[in-house]
Amino acid sequence: MPRIDARIVLAPVLTGALLLTAWTAPRWSAPPAADPGPADTGLVVRAEPQLIEPGPNAEAAGAAGYWVDVEVPDASAGQAVRLEVWAEGRWVVEDEGPTDDKGEVRLVSPEAAYSRIVTLIDGARSVTELNPTLAGPALWLSEEFDDGLVSELWLKVDQPDEGPTCSTSDQDQVVEADGVMTLTVEEDPDRMCRTTGLPARLNGHLIYRGQLGYGTTAARIRFPRNRDVTGQFWLQPGDPGLPWLIDDNHEGVLIGGTAGTEAHPRFDTDVHTSVDGVIRSSRRVVPTDLGVNDGQFHVYAVRWMPDGYTFLIDGNEVRTVKAATILPPMTVGLAMLAPRRALPTDAADRAMDVDWFRVWAPS
Repeated sequence: MPRIDARIVLAPVLTGALLLTAWTAPRWSAPPAADPGPADTGLVVRAEPQLIEPGPNAEAAGAAGYWVDVEVPDASAGQAVRLEVWAEGRWVVEDEGPTDDKGEVRLVSPEAAYSRIVTLIDGARSVTELNPTLAGPALWLSEEFDDGLVSELWLKVDQPDEGPTCSTSDQDQVVEADGVMTLTVEEDPDRMCRTTGLPARLNGHLIYRGQLGYGTTAARIRFPRNRDVTGQFWLQPGDPGLPWLIDDNHEGVLIGGTAGTEAHPRFDTDVHTSVDGVIRSSRRVVPTDLGVNDGQFHVYAVRWMPDGYTFLIDGNEVRTVKAATILPPMTVGLAMLAPRRALPTDAADRAMDVDWFRVWAPS
């Protein structure tokens, strides 16, 4: 299990009240004047990790939205289920949908809230409270970069020249301010690259000091839109600060990274495996209609289990990779790099902003 820092928040502050309503007939024509107390309805409710928080600005991790899976016992297909939030003295519908032939439905809460489920089936109405932090996977780690300094949880990697790329990790290229950790890439004023004839590069590079097991690892990141630089977020096997250990039982995972050119932009996921001693890549381009690499913050995550990985962006599954044997532990890395081109002139195009980082236990 990873190290726990005293500043880590294990129970995010949630606001508002959330209501899940299941009914057949009649439907309520107006919000109830009063609600009965909590009761055991027998409903099965599971909250996913809070992975839905796209937007232009830094936000609290505990305010992120999440998916809610609801199972209504003995319900037939088509049983209506409604998700409402109590706001400004009235119930507001956030999401609704019918159960399938198993009595299940998946709904989404766009932001966190204390929740409850109200059922109205065959005229019987009852209420069950739902707290998404209790109904979902346990939160192991939460880092929101609010101290103005990169905490001791992170190792600022300062490594030598990486051969033909003429790129050197430099601790000054990692800055924390206003609740955001920024990694940049800059020209080295003191060294030219013999391979390219351009100034060598200094890049921000961080490794999480703890080691992680199976579960969901996520970060809310604003990647640069310029394609002449590359931001990356990954899981790597082995000890923090040491080279990747990739063999038959250990794999490296690129959770997300910008790539391509301005005319042909890409956002990639990748899994590095070892086959007969040869490291192979299974890179996959993420569809651009998900809004990735658009200059906004998005939540990039991977659900890591013994049988493989599921990649998610803002709670939407974008790729699943099966694996025969993956052994923990792993650790997390973040870096801002540049290929062999002139760097963008705008500083914002040379920066990757990380709003928060979280790890949940397996569901």
